[in-house]
Amino acid sequence: VDEKKSDNQIDYSGFNVDTYSSMYDGRIKVDRLLHIARIVPELKGKCYSIAAKEVDKGIDVNLYDKVTTQAQKILGADKIKIKAQWMGEQRLANEKKVSYLDDEIQRWRNLSNRERICASYLAAAEYCSKIGNYNTAISRYIEAKSYASDTKMLLDINLK
Repeated sequence: VDEKKSDNQIDYSGFNVDTYSSMYDGRIKVDRLLHIARIVPELKGKCYSIAAKEVDKGIDVNLYDKVTTQAQKILGADKIKIKAQWMGEQRLANEKKVSYLDDEIQRWRNLSNRERICASYLAAAEYCSKIGNYNTAISRYIEAKSYASDTKMLLDINLK
């Protein structure tokens, strides 16, 4: 591998992005592809093409917007279409789901059911993580720890 140390880019055009990226999915796949696009300029178009297809499967509107906007600049508007209507609808659906999950937490807190409270916090944390709202996800995981019923559950929460 011939490194250009001045700008942290490498010449590795023989790298098979399709095979490599097929080992991953979701946010990890996208993050790895964006990293490869940054350091291997010859593969930037291919990486963004695959990343755009991957974010199209998800519900993280901000990630979708970031990747598809950049992919459209690199590959052209004829190859990458940004679904603005879907983005608006999905953003509303995400807000509605987060609100519902917060209501569930409050409902179980009112009923003082520790296991259900913990499960509700975990469900909210997982959903917030899927939509890219990591600060709220971390907050929900921390709250879930307060309601863990045993050490195994506490360990599971800490490992998420």
